[in-house]
Amino acid sequence: TFPGGTVREYEITGPSGRYLVWEWFWVNGRLLTDPRSVKIQTALHLMRGLGDESLAWFLWTPMDVPPDAARTRIVAAANSLQAAARMARSD
Repeated sequence: TFPGGTVREYEITGPSGRYLVWEWFWVNGRLLTDPRSVKIQTALHLMRGLGDESLAWFLWTPMDVPPDAARTRIVAAANSLQAAARMARSD
């Protein structure tokens, strides 16, 4: 997890190496990890006339360091991106 909530974590391997991947969603101010919940929350907000403010977040980093160090890199990036998203939303 990171300070914003829970995420889905994957480790993938491709031609260019191994990567740690985090996935989560932001829907109308709420952090979600289950794609089905995202659909339900989006539909409920649309039916209530509240609009659809949502983002799908995917962050990854090379696994060139131990897993905890890779997670630390992703946490720093996630916190920075979420701060920017909150600022953009308040405009």
